Amino acid sequence: EFLIHYFHIYTVDCGWPTLSSDLADNSSLSIHALFLADLHLIGSRGNWFDRLRREHQASISFAAAVWRLQPEVVFILGDVFDEGKWAEEKEWRGYVARLESFIAGARLPAHTPVHVLVGNHDVGDYTRGSAWVKRLHRFENDFGASNRVVQHRGVQFVLLNSLVFRRGTLLL
Repeated sequence: EFLIHYFHIYTVDCGWPTLSSDLADNSSLSIHALFLADLHLIGSRGNWFDRLRREHQASISFAAAVWRLQPEVVFILGDVFDEGKWAEEKEWRGYVARLESFIAGARLPAHTPVHVLVGNHDVGDYTRGSAWVKRLHRFENDFGASNRVVQHRGVQFVLLNSLVFRRGTLLL
């Protein structure tokens, strides 16, 4: 099955764009960043078979992409968990362990940074008051501040929690 995913990625010419000739001599100008969005790891409310099937497919696809593309940095762009906003602490810990297993299964080199951003399915809606803030802090304790700047080879990436911007107002 892994070979099928790898073959598909390889045959559709999935790869990094080629720099123009005037930039090609300076490979330090390009960064191979892999972005993964809306993983939606299913929680206890979801069907166990759907969870098994979807996570298996996502895991193999991610591993094939990592193997083929060999990214320098990985960004997971929120909605990592499908039911994080409802998860009690025990289920949350299980979610985090499953994400760590998902990432480990791709066999990224140990030096490859992985940055996880928050989504509304991870912590819920800001209108839920203090419960939302507690879930946001729980997420940040496991994955880092939801608003931050990270650097990779001198390039700054600004990571923003779009959930705190509503009607032009910063909520936190």
